[in-house]
Amino acid sequence: MSSAHADTTEDRLLRAAVGLFASQGFAATSVRQVCDQADANVAAVNYHYRSKRGLYDATIDYARSASVARNPWVELDAGRDFWSGDEPEVRLHRFVSMMLDHSLDEHGRPSELARILIHEMLDPTEAFDRQIEVSIRRVLEALADICGLVYESQSGVTPDEGLVDSVAFLVSGQAMYPALVAGVSDGLHPGVSFDADGRAALADRIVAGALALLGSPGNGETTPMP
Repeated sequence: MSSAHADTTEDRLLRAAVGLFASQGFAATSVRQVCDQADANVAAVNYHYRSKRGLYDATIDYARSASVARNPWVELDAGRDFWSGDEPEVRLHRFVSMMLDHSLDEHGRPSELARILIHEMLDPTEAFDRQIEVSIRRVLEALADICGLVYESQSGVTPDEGLVDSVAFLVSGQAMYPALVAGVSDGLHPGVSFDADGRAALADRIVAGALALLGSPGNGETTPMP
């Protein structure tokens, strides 16, 4: 988060809530904990958000706004026209790079939004359904569109939707993996860093694998599909 914050009650509540929900999840975080950390009273939560669920929804929006400010790519209203002036392979690489940047902060640790969503994957609440509609589905659809363009540019034929969707799913999982293991990466992957250079190298590997699956081994030739 930015170091420059307003100091209204609502801002203090959101700053406290994002850290607590990111570290503990929805169920384990109480309104009292948030208020104690924010130096606010419980009535302030009821006034601004009506309930713990309202505070949680606002907190996710707050974390997403911070991510958008750091990586504006999160707004994907353009859909199929996303980076339309670039070659499909370039678009794929940029998309994967920004997925990695979105899930990790500038220090290579999981972003607060990524940590909240990881809790949601393990113990879903109604908020996760909203995130699927607001963001997750749009990201996967945009990624599948780009993978389809890569397939078509390499093979010259209509994309195999089953393969394209599978590759998009695989790529999204690989891009999310660092956020899942960043805290224990020294033990799992000694010497691997998720700083800017490490993310760039990982993006290269993820894209190379995707291109191979989509019919391009990286040398301009098309690999026949089974």
